[in-house]
Amino acid sequence: MIVRNRVPPPVAVATTIAVVLAAAAAAPIWHLYNLTFGHSAGGFAQVLLMLVFTIPGVVLGDQLGPYIQACLDPATTQVVIALALLGVGSVMLSV
Repeated sequence: MIVRNRVPPPVAVATTIAVVLAAAAAAPIWHLYNLTFGHSAGGFAQVLLMLVFTIPGVVLGDQLGPYIQACLDPATTQVVIALALLGVGSVMLSV
């Protein structure tokens, strides 16, 4: 987004935060739905652990992200985001 569409890094970071927050909110709701109406084997503890760790993590990242981004120049931000996405993609492909 930053390089190809020339979107400013703060806008790209805010977009990423919104997507992660939506996914973090949707996952426990989906698991709770499956727990209630489906045949989920994890139980309520699994959903509770998702809520306890995911939502505060997103909120903390929401607070720290703009602060860290303001301390870095846009070129460094591009490299850091690219490396983070490369790392996450590598982990996803190895699983």
